[in-house]
Amino acid sequence: YGKTGWLSDLLPGFTLGVILVPQAMAYGMLAGVDPVYGLYAALVPLIIYTLFASTPHVSVGPTALASLLCLNGLSAFADPLTPEYLGLTILLAALTGGLQLLFGLLRLGGVTSLLSRPVLSGFVSAAALLIITSQLDALLGIPTERTTYLHENLTELLAHLRQLNPFSSLLGVGSLLTLLAAHRWLPAKFPTMLVLIVLTTALIWRSGQQWGVATIGEVPAGLPQISVPQVSWQLVTDLLPVALVLALISFIETVSIGKAFSPQYPYYRVQPDRELLALGLSKIVGSFFQAIPSSASFSRSAVIESSGGRGPLSNIFAAALLVLVLLFLTPFFYHLPIPVLAAIIIFS
Repeated sequence: YGKTGWLSDLLPGFTLGVILVPQAMAYGMLAGVDPVYGLYAALVPLIIYTLFASTPHVSVGPTALASLLCLNGLSAFADPLTPEYLGLTILLAALTGGLQLLFGLLRLGGVTSLLSRPVLSGFVSAAALLIITSQLDALLGIPTERTTYLHENLTELLAHLRQLNPFSSLLGVGSLLTLLAAHRWLPAKFPTMLVLIVLTTALIWRSGQQWGVATIGEVPAGLPQISVPQVSWQLVTDLLPVALVLALISFIETVSIGKAFSPQYPYYRVQPDRELLALGLSKIVGSFFQAIPSSASFSRSAVIESSGGRGPLSNIFAAALLVLVLLFLTPFFYHLPIPVLAAIIIFS
């Protein structure tokens, strides 16, 4: 950095923090837990990863793909939004981190060179399609039963289409169109998501919720408390296949993002084995702070790089902003409309 070089990470870190708050809450909802656990997953894993990673431009935390894999993998064992399900998500994070840490110690980072790009492309594209369809009910205000398959999502939507809430639909679709328009015509540094959340939350607050739009509700204030994940041999056996897939996909995402940026910067190179260690430690430590499974984010990493960030302090500044949100600003999220979070997930 030099004496003043850290200043180049100040604006990218703030920009990242502004984007991270709504995305983390949205991905917590997508994973089947209260949105605050998305914030927890955006805090501790980000700090731990930053301390050990070889890629200063990569940002980790809750992502759409990790949340979808979590939801699909755990719904067979417990109902989302229950204490049992929350315990499974935290254990899944610890187990995934343990596998990545083991792979890193065994120096298995070279496995990425054996993976087929068409297979990965098909997997990510299918995940995007599933994520979009899973959020259409929240976007349009249609009460449906939670499912994990594409055809079931569409069947549920059609069966309950008459229960569509016009105000929720207008708010959700309008938010999605706003995000798309801003992405096309506004600078990348403009905090579109933050402005959208502030305006729509104020609108629902002023309306007194007379429109029947679902909101986040009370978000616990304060930093996550230390707790030990509940472990049993039977649970580990049940969750191991999901953890293995999540560990592999998370690692591939991280290395892919790092290799996309590193050729432009001569002062670092991606070290796959070190990335495995950093990812593993971030998930293991995060699980003791109630963090759900995390991964590297394409969009948030791009924000750091495009905003001029040069080193790991961008992530640290973002984490500091997140601490302030958890300590002082959680009451402002009570009236945050769920259709807007669904629009953020679909857009991302």
